[in-house]
Amino acid sequence: MLGKVWAEVKNPNGSKSLQPRLLEEGDHTIFSYVFKFVGFVDISDEYIHHGSIHRISVDKGCLAKVWHDTTPRLLGYGEHTIESTNFSYKGKVDIMSTPCIVHGTLTILRVTRGLVAVAWKDNEPTFIDTPGLYEVDSDNFQFVEFKDAEEQFIQLGAKKVILVQTGQVGVRRLKEG
Repeated sequence: MLGKVWAEVKNPNGSKSLQPRLLEEGDHTIFSYVFKFVGFVDISDEYIHHGSIHRISVDKGCLAKVWHDTTPRLLGYGEHTIESTNFSYKGKVDIMSTPCIVHGTLTILRVTRGLVAVAWKDNEPTFIDTPGLYEVDSDNFQFVEFKDAEEQFIQLGAKKVILVQTGQVGVRRLKEG
């Protein structure tokens, strides 16, 4: 368990203020008439929030989606403690079972062999067919879908990919005029 408390803290300028704290297991002696005990919280909880303190526990194979100030962030494995009044936790996502993770302007794509990622980048159609992990931080990127690389016709906007198999003939009609 952790103890949620409000404790008097001396600031660098010599003034004192009441601030939220999470107390770990153990004996604590506090000599303060303004000290306030709020209650206990289970240390194994995924997300603990107390005043401006945010504690996130991220399991292996997961990412936590958070906003810090006005910036989207993805937190990896481990325990994270952030002290901020402008912070919000938006949940966890399993990176192994989610081939596309979108959080604000952040996009993480896991392109596997046999798939093509179809997306818009700077208002241009984009196809990603090389297996790998791709991270994009841009408000000008929008993932659309994954397509099977064996599909004969893949199109996004004006961009087309046509797969002509062995034994087939591909014919393209030009626009007249």
